[in-house]
Amino acid sequence: MTPQELKTVIRTIQDWQTKSPQEILVLLQAETISFVDPQKWTWSGLAEVFVPETGKRFGREGNKLLQNILLSQGEQWLVSQLSNGISLIDDEIQATLYLLDSSGLVPGANHIARAVKRNISLLEQNKLSVPSLLEIETTLHQMKLEVWRQAEEEQAWDRMQAFKIALRAYNGTGPKPEL
Repeated sequence: MTPQELKTVIRTIQDWQTKSPQEILVLLQAETISFVDPQKWTWSGLAEVFVPETGKRFGREGNKLLQNILLSQGEQWLVSQLSNGISLIDDEIQATLYLLDSSGLVPGANHIARAVKRNISLLEQNKLSVPSLLEIETTLHQMKLEVWRQAEEEQAWDRMQAFKIALRAYNGTGPKPEL
């Protein structure tokens, strides 16, 4: 992650100027943003879902197990729809995937559900890795310095503009305008 990418994401945090690096890190990692993938999923897409517990993809074995369970539960429609592509964001489908995983019938099915619908962090939304506290501290210092510089520059321009107006209005009598 570049410093500019970190600055951009920090700027999205309300009142970032008043937060400590630790608070910023917590807010960057907080999973508060709703993520929904409305695409139509197929068996090949399911096979690509990574299952951290096994360190592998859901794969052919996971698909075969899911297909067998769905067929045994009378859910042929879902099996055929997955061949053509179906959105998996429906709450009933999500609940089924979580239930199949938690019951042990289809281990890893919860990761399919999470690939489709979950809360994500600002970092995940922006495809950024977790920064160190030092990176955040350094970036915050630079950002606050930039804000201060801009404010000082604007004040100087305001004084210069006021001086220019006073110069143009000066008729040669009385005190001369000062910058």
